[in-house]
Order: sequence, then C-alpha cells, then structure tokens
Amino acid sequence: MKKSEQMLFALLRASLHEQEVELDFFQQATDEDWKQCHQTAIEQGVMALAWDGVLRLPAELMPSRQGVYAMTQLCNRYLGTSVPVDGGEKIAEDIMKEIMNPKFVAIVPINNKIGIIFYKLRRLLYRQKLKNTIFHEPLIKRLWISTVNHIRKPESIFSKKPI
Repeated sequence: MKKSEQMLFALLRASLHEQEVELDFFQQATDEDWKQCHQTAIEQGVMALAWDGVLRLPAELMPSRQGVYAMTQLCNRYLGTSVPVDGGEKIAEDIMKEIMNPKFVAIVPINNKIGIIFYKLRRLLYRQKLKNTIFHEPLIKRLWISTVNHIRKPESIFSKKPI
C-alpha cells in the first residue's frame, strides 16, 4: 500500500472514530505524499472526512497552511459547517468555480490540429496555476510529464477525448 493511501486511511479512521490520528504515517510525509493523499480523497468522495482528520494532526505534521485553509473553506461550503479559518478564501473560491463551471473541459471542442494543441496547452497552464496555489508543483515538471505521456501515446496528441 502506498504511503499516501496509508495516510488517507489513518485520517479517515481518526475522523470516523473521533480519535487521535496515528502519527507514524505522517512523520516523513513529503509534499508529493500529501498531494496524492488529497487527490485520492477527492476521487473517492471522502475529502471532508479526510480533512477532518487533517485538522486533528499536530501543527508540525500538517500539510502547507495554505492547503489546509483552502480545503477547510471547501469543506465548510460543501457541508454547510463553519470551522473558523483565517485565509484560503481566494483559493477555495477558485477551486469551487472550477468544480462548478470548468473553464477547460476534458473533451476538446476544437477540430483543427493547431487549435487542439493550443487548447490543450492553455488547459494545462490554467490547471497548473490552480494546482500550484496548493501543491507548489513546478510547471516544468507538469510539462515534462505531459510530453512523456504524449511520446508514449502519440495518438493522444490530436485526440479530442481523454485517453
């Protein structure tokens, strides 16, 4: 089991059983571990429970403050709660806007090849900007990953649907 998955399960156990979080999984957690944990929580629909667990962690083991603030704001809006948070409103607002009305969609609405490339590049840059406010992932890393994926699957370059 991946470290990020162990972290998520520890957060969920703490939240569901209203107990302290098992700290062993968080001692050496990297930003990448936190990023994967967060993404898995969103994919599985347990973000609110996971962030309840995060709020139970000691301050020195929490992810970046900006990320905690933004996620707390999102959970407050989603659950109708009012956990007091000073900060993160702008990030939470941007994420909520993107969730409710995405600026760039997965299926490319353009037919010509040049248009498809520009659309995908603009989408990548836009999403990178949103992600970078919380995860601080370098743009060059995201571009490299995208390039490698397209080299592995050249048919994806001009594909209008996600592959």
